[in-house]
Amino acid sequence: MGLIPEETIREIRDQADIGAIVSKYVSLKPAGRNLKGLCPFHQEKTPSFSVNPLRGFFYCFGCQSKGDVFNFLMLIEGKSFYEAVRGLAEQYSIALPETSSHELSKQRSRREALLAANAAAQNYFRKGMSEDPNPAMSYLLERGITQESMTRFGLGYAPDGWRGLSDFLGKTGVPQKDAIDVGLLVQKEGSNSVYDRYRARVVCPISTPAGDVVGFSARALSDDVKGAKYINSPESEVYKKSDLLYGLPQAVDSIRRDKSLVLVEGNFDVVVLHQYGIRNVVAPLGTALTEKQIKKIKRLCERVILCYDGDGAGIKATHKAIAMCLDADLHCLVAKLPEGKDPDSAVRESPESFKKLIANAPTAIDYLIHEVWMRRVSTGSDKAKQLEQAAAYLVKLPNTTRRAVALESLARAFDVSVNTVRAAARGQNRQQSQQVNRNPRNTAPPSPPRYELELVALMHDHPKLCETAKAENLGQWITDERLKPLYEAIILGNPVVSAVTNELPSASINKIISGTFLDVEKPEESLKKIVNAIRNNTIRTKLKTLQLEANDARRVGDSERERALFREIINLRKQVGQHGN
Repeated sequence: MGLIPEETIREIRDQADIGAIVSKYVSLKPAGRNLKGLCPFHQEKTPSFSVNPLRGFFYCFGCQSKGDVFNFLMLIEGKSFYEAVRGLAEQYSIALPETSSHELSKQRSRREALLAANAAAQNYFRKGMSEDPNPAMSYLLERGITQESMTRFGLGYAPDGWRGLSDFLGKTGVPQKDAIDVGLLVQKEGSNSVYDRYRARVVCPISTPAGDVVGFSARALSDDVKGAKYINSPESEVYKKSDLLYGLPQAVDSIRRDKSLVLVEGNFDVVVLHQYGIRNVVAPLGTALTEKQIKKIKRLCERVILCYDGDGAGIKATHKAIAMCLDADLHCLVAKLPEGKDPDSAVRESPESFKKLIANAPTAIDYLIHEVWMRRVSTGSDKAKQLEQAAAYLVKLPNTTRRAVALESLARAFDVSVNTVRAAARGQNRQQSQQVNRNPRNTAPPSPPRYELELVALMHDHPKLCETAKAENLGQWITDERLKPLYEAIILGNPVVSAVTNELPSASINKIISGTFLDVEKPEESLKKIVNAIRNNTIRTKLKTLQLEANDARRVGDSERERALFREIINLRKQVGQHGN
């Protein structure tokens, strides 16, 4: 990009642990020398996203997203290249060369400017917590929020007043337009004057796993306030509410370790559960759960435990969340709270009982079966109708094993046969249960020549062979046009994944990037064998062509051309013998 020397970029790329960085967003499992998980860039049920920690790149066999650690952060966070480089440099304590403010302002992206406005506002809100007297501090302490939790979640205070934040941002050099665009300030209709959006509220910053503050969620200091109890940042270039989860940066390590996630409704449910040692907990920012949030959860872990409030609205939200989880084939459990309780109050009342509730949460299907059965018992409603209602959830289970177990559970609960339950599910959702993937399968691209593919893969795993390859001009033996860019990338020392094309079949790409030849003890000998095999195959192909031409010359009586062709054939046969079979 001109401002950062290439050697500095290379140093950052080499030091950055791409596996650890990607793991903040995707649940990865070892797959040979690579790591594998669900792609964060497209919806899929079978993992096709591969990370190569040794070479420092990622590749998705499904959507062909690819690149190094900078590309990943640019795609997942929407960062500019400069932002990705700078963020990793700070994370790995690598000094970036000084640049003039003029140069820096030219490189600064729109997204970075908005994030800078949010960062300045967060400093203001945190500073507000030090005021004395402090109604926000009193409110939080009354709710049992500790100073440690306030620091961990960056909780702040927006003092009462119309221009406190506006004046502060002006003094720190934040353009007023940026503050308006990101929702910190509100411009009066038909006027140039502005006022603070957040006033007399506790402020919860909303951050990404990378640490960027993208928005805020501010709570009133009393429940009888006029207007909304919570005010969230409006949608902006950096704040997409449907794609965010409150508390994810604080929870991501525990989520990866436990391979599960507890989903609650409120921000302070998250904060309080953290205080009691339940760290794998997040909340959907006061909105109904969205498909984007479900996708994000599924990329992070194997199961989700719903723990919503025990009132009517909480139960309704639980049912909606269950349906979404089942549609996404996400293993879902439900920790049902007593009526009138929320996670905050329940864990305070009895931490051990609450932890047992989470640990022993039934599957979503078992929970629904119980709910439907209890409703039937209490109302005396028709058994067949209730059975159909419960069975309707079964067709949402793509996993055949889970569906079979659920069928048996439902049959036992209603004291009917499994076939009866199966018939009820078909009748209730015939179209959905019979729907099959009708999209015709795309014809797989043809595989490249075996030994040409092996040449590229071997050189990728052993870059020291590049000197030999250049000296002997081994590129002349690459005839497959799809492999030529990969060969050139390896020769130039560039990441090979940048040259991968979806015109190659997945198996071929995997052979190149998965370390197929890393265990080869004598790569020079392997290179010689592969090149000989390519050379011999090329010669044999040419021999067939020459033989056909010689036969044509004989048919037309051109004995002179026939003899010349046979001399060439003999010479080529000798070359095959020289290079082995």
